[in-house]
Parts: sequence; structure tokens; C-alpha cells
Amino acid sequence: MKLNYQVWILSEFKEGKFYFLADSDSQLTKGLAGLLVEGLRGSSKEEILNVPPEFIEKLGLKQTLTPSRTNGFLNMLKLVKQRVSEQSSENSKNT
Repeated sequence: MKLNYQVWILSEFKEGKFYFLADSDSQLTKGLAGLLVEGLRGSSKEEILNVPPEFIEKLGLKQTLTPSRTNGFLNMLKLVKQRVSEQSSENSKNT
């Protein structure tokens, strides 16, 4: 049986930096999302967009997570990068 968990990530752009909140209906997924958003908190668009997927290995997470969880974590990073790009575009249109 495969379980699919929901993840919610909110972002705020303030003074050139991004701040995030994350939640999930799974405790493990919530923890992974929290780790990601805490690590990226206060970062610029360029810093976030330049985070390579390989950073998961440097954290030591890839060795401890199942391939499915690793993929989910990388999908969260992809979502954050997408939000940052979209929000940056919106902010540049409003200025």
C-alpha cells in the first residue's frame, strides 16, 4: 500500500529575502519540510535557486531516507524553487 501525504509550504518575500512556513499530515514529512524551510529561511532568490539537489547527500539524509522519501524531499525543494520564481516575478511586476 502506497501512502501519499500532503505538504503545504507558504512563502513570504520581505526585504529581498524569502521566509517559509511548512506543514504536512505526516510527522516525518512535516519534519523534512521543516528542515528544508528552516535551512532556506532568510535566503535570496539566487541562493535558493542555486541549491543543488545533491545537497541532500551533504546533509546525510539520502543514506537514511527511503528512495520514495528522498524523492519527496527533492520534490519539496522543487516546489520551493518554483514558488520563489513565481513570487519574484509577481514582485517585479508590482514595482
